[in-house]
Amino acid sequence: MKTFLILEIIPVILQLFCNIHSRDQNRINELLLILPEDSSVKTYFSFPGRFSNPVDKENVQKRIIEIIRNTRSSLEIHLYSIDDQLIIQEILNAKKRGVAVSVTGDKDRDYGALSEKGIPVYIWQGSGLHHTKVIISDGRVVFTGTGNFTGGLVRDWNGYIEFRLEKNKSEDFAGFIKEKYEKPALRTNGLIFFSSPMNGIQIQNSILNEIEKSNTSIRYLIFDHYDPLITHALRKASARGVEVTGIYNDPVDPEGNYLSSSFFGLVSGIYRDGNDDILETGSFPEGGLLHHKTMIIDGRRLLSGSYNFSSSARDSNRELFFMTDLPETVNAFESEFFRIKEKSYKLNQRTFTSSYETGSDSVTLTGKDVCFSGNSPESPLLELGEGVFRTYVYFENNSRSRCFLKNSYESISSNFSNFKKNSFLDDPEFWTNATVYERNSDRKFLTGEGNQKSIYFLNNFGMIKPDFIDFHSGTRITFQTKSKLQNGSFVNLASPGSQIQRAPILQKFADDQTIFEVELKTNSNQRKNGIFFFPGAGKTDFFCYTDSLSGQDPSVINFIKNVQLEKILHSPGEETGQGCAVL
Repeated sequence: MKTFLILEIIPVILQLFCNIHSRDQNRINELLLILPEDSSVKTYFSFPGRFSNPVDKENVQKRIIEIIRNTRSSLEIHLYSIDDQLIIQEILNAKKRGVAVSVTGDKDRDYGALSEKGIPVYIWQGSGLHHTKVIISDGRVVFTGTGNFTGGLVRDWNGYIEFRLEKNKSEDFAGFIKEKYEKPALRTNGLIFFSSPMNGIQIQNSILNEIEKSNTSIRYLIFDHYDPLITHALRKASARGVEVTGIYNDPVDPEGNYLSSSFFGLVSGIYRDGNDDILETGSFPEGGLLHHKTMIIDGRRLLSGSYNFSSSARDSNRELFFMTDLPETVNAFESEFFRIKEKSYKLNQRTFTSSYETGSDSVTLTGKDVCFSGNSPESPLLELGEGVFRTYVYFENNSRSRCFLKNSYESISSNFSNFKKNSFLDDPEFWTNATVYERNSDRKFLTGEGNQKSIYFLNNFGMIKPDFIDFHSGTRITFQTKSKLQNGSFVNLASPGSQIQRAPILQKFADDQTIFEVELKTNSNQRKNGIFFFPGAGKTDFFCYTDSLSGQDPSVINFIKNVQLEKILHSPGEETGQGCAVL
């Protein structure tokens, strides 16, 4: 096919170059449309070090300058910090030659070098940091990574990617970068992008899920690590025999120090970075950092971007995070990991211990309490639900002798724990089959009270759309859908803040097999927001509903996003509905 394409194009090329004059420019443009575009992902890395080759040391800075210099119509920059004078000058040069330049930045940073020269600077109004580092040239070429546009380009460890957006994704990416994209993630060029704070919970979930699925190795480079849930997942991975190796900026964060003395086995370990490329400025020294936020799973999947492991990155900051399975990109970042490791120092680790031990204490879930037959664990972490419902809840300071309150968990806890008001976690059934881990020991506990048939333990959800839904006097629910539902099979009604209810589906009219009825008593809260689940062979269909006057419940929105994300990650092209039926 490629040979045929070249043979077809060669005569056109010869004719074009034999008849060069102004009208032939249109034919050249037409030819360029025929040629396949390069949608590959290029990688760049910084080379800090006082004795590094200057060509290597300045490669990222020079590439950024080239991209800006080659921009013809529009230049969009999203950043946290910029003080590189060569890049600043190139941005000003772009404006002088008529490029439409716009910069979006952080409310607490100084961008006077740009704004005072007429560059429009828009300040992000979120509560946290505007922490993204993205350049978009002519709406198509994207450059992004872990480093700011500062001296860190040459003195910090950082990694970057560059790619030319697929034509049909330019508009989507423009909306995505401006927080106007409806889906929880965007797939393009073999990359899957997420952003926080809008979808920070999905970023945290994705990191945890990838760690949970690892089989052989987890290698990561991290600047800030303050998420004990990621710590817990990494420790569990080491208990499965996965080689977990983390390299931290010096000094190592508390979570890194904890892992250095808590991993199972001998193959896992924690390192501190040895980058000494520090510039003394007379005030605060610059450079010398390991500034990556990068993880490689099993040598096959890369996770990177501006997202540090913290609740502020998840809930407050504007961050860009991406995942990819592209072999060349993953391999390049893994080679970067080993290059940094060679200049790092391993921390001491504890004596060999093979795995967790199951504690003998019985665990009961009663009302608002989790209780143990003996003393309850210090700093326990509970794993609840499965699949899109999987939730970690962490209790950092547990001082009660036998019991602790379910709703006293820390805000860093994942998934549905972020919605304490009317959350699905208010349903006692969510807490069945809980596994309890003790952070400061090698013990875990099982509740043994689970009902594995609970909707919170099912996977593979598909969204259907009802034509109408109607609640009658709080005792009956009628709905219409063209989806095939079996008369007499059971429907599950889950409403945040209420326990799951189950009832058989009844065919309302013999001559219209699209109208169904369910006998269920519901209260006013259940009639405002909820989800109907229809478990079937291999897949569970569902639809959600909302009272337009009260608005959609955030835990319902989160469930929809989780299902959408599963489709984006594992079934690209299979669409899932964007919202709920309005009553």
